[in-house]
Amino acid sequence: GRMGAAMAEEALRRGAEVRYVRGTDKGVVRPSPPRGSAGRLTVVEVRTAEDMAEAALGFLPDVDGVIATAAVMDYRVATPAASKLKRAAEATSLDMVPSIDVLGTLRAAATGQWFLGFAAETDDVEANGRKKLAGKKLDFLFANPVARAGETSATGFSVPTNGGTLLRAEGEDVTLPVTSKSELAKRIWDIIA
Repeated sequence: GRMGAAMAEEALRRGAEVRYVRGTDKGVVRPSPPRGSAGRLTVVEVRTAEDMAEAALGFLPDVDGVIATAAVMDYRVATPAASKLKRAAEATSLDMVPSIDVLGTLRAAATGQWFLGFAAETDDVEANGRKKLAGKKLDFLFANPVARAGETSATGFSVPTNGGTLLRAEGEDVTLPVTSKSELAKRIWDIIA
């Protein structure tokens, strides 16, 4: 999404080489490399969480750090239909199974890389963020509130702004006010650099 693109664009501005794995879902944007940095950006497009994990694992040995902004689906349909499901008069249900934990898989395979995760939360933002930070053994986690169904928010999905708390495994947490996602990316990079 926009936050991932903003983080990648800021890394490119700072001279980094960026390997960017992105979903092809509606609303996912491609980073716009700053002038002169296009040669330092590699983009791989994927359709599933399993594809994302495989692509990211392929890049892992060659990177210094991992930034995981993607809101990867926690569940997938157990048995996808091979063709369109036609409308019927009766209700239908889908069996859902957990998708692969992309960030957890990457962290388990790490060999010294640092990790920054993102947590979009509807409830208990910092407490749930802290659980994810510890549970996945991350160095940093940016926890931000997102709107519940039917609500709107200045942070999170489908909006150009974001704000929340950068939690740290070591050191003090930093509250970052709502601002543009590109400005937020600069502030996060200033802290983690």
